[in-house]
Amino acid sequence: SLASPSSRTNPTITTARPTLTTVSRSLQPEPIGAWYVDSGGVTTWTLWYNIPEGARAVYGENFTVSWAAALATDGSSNTTPTSASSVAVVNKSKTDSSGWYAVPASADSRQIYVSPTGSDANPGTQAQPKGTPAGGMALMRSGFPDRLYLERGGTYASFLTAWQLNGRGPTEPIMVGAYGTGARPIISAAGGQGFGRQYRSSGDQNHRYIVLSGLDFQQSGSSGGETGFWWLGGGTDVWVEDCRFAGFSEGITIQGFNGFNINDLVIRRCVVVDSKVPSGKSQGLYIHQTANALISECVIDRNGYIGSGFGTSSIFNHNLYTSTENTGTVFYENISTRAGSDGVKLRAGGLIYGNFFLQNPINIKSGWDDADDPAPRTNGQTLIAKNVILGASDILPSSSRGWGIVVSNGVGGGVLDNIVANTTGLQGTALHLDGTYFTIGINGFDVRNNTFYEPGNDNGGAVMFQGTLAQLRGVAFTGNIVDETGTSEPLIRHYSTPVSGQFRESANNKFDGNGGYLFDTTSRTFAQWKTGVGDSTSTEEAVDFLDE
Repeated sequence: SLASPSSRTNPTITTARPTLTTVSRSLQPEPIGAWYVDSGGVTTWTLWYNIPEGARAVYGENFTVSWAAALATDGSSNTTPTSASSVAVVNKSKTDSSGWYAVPASADSRQIYVSPTGSDANPGTQAQPKGTPAGGMALMRSGFPDRLYLERGGTYASFLTAWQLNGRGPTEPIMVGAYGTGARPIISAAGGQGFGRQYRSSGDQNHRYIVLSGLDFQQSGSSGGETGFWWLGGGTDVWVEDCRFAGFSEGITIQGFNGFNINDLVIRRCVVVDSKVPSGKSQGLYIHQTANALISECVIDRNGYIGSGFGTSSIFNHNLYTSTENTGTVFYENISTRAGSDGVKLRAGGLIYGNFFLQNPINIKSGWDDADDPAPRTNGQTLIAKNVILGASDILPSSSRGWGIVVSNGVGGGVLDNIVANTTGLQGTALHLDGTYFTIGINGFDVRNNTFYEPGNDNGGAVMFQGTLAQLRGVAFTGNIVDETGTSEPLIRHYSTPVSGQFRESANNKFDGNGGYLFDTTSRTFAQWKTGVGDSTSTEEAVDFLDE
């Protein structure tokens, strides 16, 4: 594995540590970034925090971080934040010591058991289980904390569809899970959905307090079909944990509809693999019209393919796609590999933290760059931090990619402490900041302490900046390593000559490579590049990595 030199340090953030106001513990999140956006003479600050190691099991629901901080804007004047910031966490009271969902059943919960050796004529006790999931669902009551358990090691041909049930409250959900020992119970969806919550024109449109845990949804068709988990309509506090979705056209599809959104969605410790479709679009996960969605600790592999194999894809097929109509999306400590196109695409921005990406044509893409999508509900703020990205190639020979991180439009945010290595498609690049789409641009964005190693070939640039002053401004580029010694690709490429205001800071970067620096299509010396971005401390030097 690649490792950064031990001499590198994190940037100093001039702010006091915040205190947690709604969680009774003494954890103090570390500030890891502070950005300003100067609009019409008004300076606003955005702060992101690294949840400390002792709080790792505490992520998924919302708590509020408040602070009293003096932040230097220009070295002489100070600005104090006036509003609190929301961070996605998981309520520790819902999990056991290993982090698994562990809310006990209530005194009046019905606990219903299903086994392949049972019968729907049975009462559904563990001694006399039902024979099908549908038979068990018939005993569940909406508004109660009832639980349906499928026996591990069994295979069930009936699906969990037409779901219209609610739990009682956040700590008294309605639940479908597993019992016994062995492998997850298999729900074999031969051409159908695995789980389905369908919008209806009347009745309750906001289904809430629902947990799905420990189930294996499988599509038996050779070229996909239907969806493993399908949710259309409103919802609140929906928790999907330790489930597997394999072989569907889309593993998980979550969509608000007709004015009803989904709030506080948690998808964690799941496996979503091998999504494919005979023709058209396919995703591992598709998320639309949600607030505070958390996807964490999942394995998402080889999704977004066309046909019976895994050799054909398109720019529309991904491991995870979220639309512009989401807010507060968090993608945390997942493994995302071998997608048809994008490893993760967050159209409305969000937090992408602590993940591992491998061999996705586009590993991370954030921001709005498609006129067919409505404008984001927010300004697309993005923090991409502490991820490892290894490898990137073309989607097809006729659709060249090979991208590490691409950000298109966003106000505030940053790319911090990532490793991006060996992105070798025909357009191979480690980082591309592109503010040319629509009216948002990229404003007040930090690129700090990243390692960009052997990112591509001769057709792109290791790090690329694109946009006029109106489209790209207030960028900080500090403490990064750009190592491109294997090709003659430019180390830095600016699509136009930098002008005053585009870079508020450039410092302490290290460059090693043969390709030089481009302003538009004109090659520049290192000294000319430093003058163009106002940099006096960056160096050209060989960097020794621990495994070289």
